Amino acid sequence: MTSVTLTIDDDEPEPQTPTPFALPSSFDLLLGVVSDGSAYRTIGCGSIVLSGVEQFRTDKDEPAEPGELVYVPWYVWQVGLA
Repeated sequence: MTSVTLTIDDDEPEPQTPTPFALPSSFDLLLGVVSDGSAYRTIGCGSIVLSGVEQFRTDKDEPAEPGELVYVPWYVWQVGLA
C-alpha cells in the first residue's frame, strides 16, 4: 500500500471490481456510518489488514503457450483485522 485517503461521503462505496492477473489499484472500504448524529463502526477494533485473494478464474481466449497459465485469475482485496 502506498497511500490512504479517508473520505466522509454520503454515498455507499462501490463494490470492488476484480482485475485480471493483479490486485486492483484502489478500492473503497466502509469504516462507519453516522445516523442521527451518532457514529457506528462497521468493522471491529484493531489494525486493518489487507490480503490479495483470487476471487475466480476464467478460461483464456487463446490456447496457453508453454509455461503460461491455462486460465485468467481475477483478484480482489480481502479485508481483515489484526
